[in-house]
Amino acid sequence: MNARLTPPSANWAEVEAQGLLQDYFVQVANGGDTAALAAELDTKIEAILNA
Repeated sequence: MNARLTPPSANWAEVEAQGLLQDYFVQVANGGDTAALAAELDTKIEAILNA
């Protein structure tokens, strides 16, 4: 199993507030390309965490 915990970042609350993970899972459930969606999500999260 490759489970990971939430990163220890004060900015993680902003990731949660924007609903990025929920949006990702909805798009996957609707048949979206998981690899492309995950790459897009990663870019968005990285930008928030490094702000």
